[in-house]
Amino acid sequence: MNNHDWLTVMSGVKLSGAFALCIAVFVPLTTLFLVKYVGLNRLTNAYGLLSMLKGLASMAGPPIAGALTKRCTK
Repeated sequence: MNNHDWLTVMSGVKLSGAFALCIAVFVPLTTLFLVKYVGLNRLTNAYGLLSMLKGLASMAGPPIAGALTKRCTK
C-alpha cells in the first residue's frame, strides 16, 4: 500500500469513528426525552411506538429518496 492509500484508509476510519460517536448519542437521549414528555409509566408504549415509526421510516425512506433523485435529475 502506498502513502496515498494509507491516508485514504485513515480518513475513512476517522470519519467512521466521528459518525459513530455522533449517532451513539441518540439511543440514551431518546429514553430521556420520552420519560420527560410522556412519563415513566408510559415509557414502554412510547418507545415501542417510536421504534415502529422509525422502522416504517427506514422502509419508506429509500424509495422516496430514489423517486426524488429520479425526478430531480431529469
